Amino acid sequence: MTSPAAPAPDLLNPLNLFLQADSVVKAVMIGLLLASIWTWAIIIGQAMRLARARRANEAFERDFDKAKDPATFIETRRGDDVPGARVIEAGLQEWGRSTGGKAFDKDGLRGRLMVAMHGAVGVEVDKLAERLNVPGATETGRVYDMGGHSVLAV
Repeated sequence: MTSPAAPAPDLLNPLNLFLQADSVVKAVMIGLLLASIWTWAIIIGQAMRLARARRANEAFERDFDKAKDPATFIETRRGDDVPGARVIEAGLQEWGRSTGGKAFDKDGLRGRLMVAMHGAVGVEVDKLAERLNVPGATETGRVYDMGGHSVLAV
């Protein structure tokens, strides 16, 4: 009994296969290679962007923990491009509006703080996820004003 001849190693070389392919196949393979490079560029760019944001947040949190007065600290750091700072600033602004020299409902205040800060988190997530075009990665945590009441859309 004779066994079929094994294909020559040169015939299975990916470069030889590409060079011997039809022009349509070559065009598709080149398109796939370019799409892969583009995708990896986006992945690496986004990973670097998230790493910068993480480092900035960690530094901000270390400084915030050392601050004696959070409101003054936030005021001096206004304009910093740090997502955590904007979330805390939203909470402090809501705290100031809700407790401005009058009696307040603790549960209501807790809810308003949650809405304000969660909304700020949603905005920061949207900023970090811009240009990704991934369903569910953007448009999260939006706060809408409904007749004087803030409504959080998750």
